[in-house]
Amino acid sequence: MKFKSVQTLQKIANLIDATFVGESDFKISGINEIHVVEAGDIVFVDHPKYYEKALNSEATIILINKEVDCPKGKSLLISDNPFRDFNKITKHFSPFISSKVSIADTAIVGEGTIIQPNVFIGNNVSIGKNCLIHPNVTIYDNAIIGDAVIIHANTVLGADAFYYKNRPEGFDQLLSVGRVVVKASERQHQYGYAIMKASIEAIQHHFKSGIIKISAQTYLKRFYNNLEFFEVGGEYLEDGIPHIGMLKT
Repeated sequence: MKFKSVQTLQKIANLIDATFVGESDFKISGINEIHVVEAGDIVFVDHPKYYEKALNSEATIILINKEVDCPKGKSLLISDNPFRDFNKITKHFSPFISSKVSIADTAIVGEGTIIQPNVFIGNNVSIGKNCLIHPNVTIYDNAIIGDAVIIHANTVLGADAFYYKNRPEGFDQLLSVGRVVVKASERQHQYGYAIMKASIEAIQHHFKSGIIKISAQTYLKRFYNNLEFFEVGGEYLEDGIPHIGMLKT
């Protein structure tokens, strides 16, 4: 998440009641999880095992629970509870805004895009041209969808990551600060194949079986054929969309 305006180390330290290492006017432009941080971002770490990874990440402000040597060109925010304060910063700069309509007034929908019934589109969502959004899709705040994207029924985009801290009083959820971006330029990387191959390997490992049966959308037969699935039975409708059974042995 990028802040709407650049903050300083002193301002953020005051917000979370933390001490800091670095210049008080050190510029801070955002906050994010470690795998997507950029220069100007805050990242948090609260276990010595991950100190080095956080300190050497692209983030230039490290929210940490111990004062350590600060890398050149970076700053530290020292907190007794970085997880809690990461959430506090997130809530402050990106408070939850409840919705009163199915499609937010701040959402942008491109020309030629078709939105089927019962779709929810959150605040500040941007959807490109000539997309097809099938029924019961939920798109949470700040998501960006490129041109000519098809999103099938019951899909949820932008939900929180499954990340919790186990505390004596119960589980404390880490608030997600990122956003979902679906762009045509990313389709060349074959992420779908990578996800399916990993899923197949996980099924074979955990269930000790090479036989996998799926209910596939008919237009994706060739995709699944390339993963060694073959058709079984005839076509049928599922959520109003043509499907076919496919088997991998």
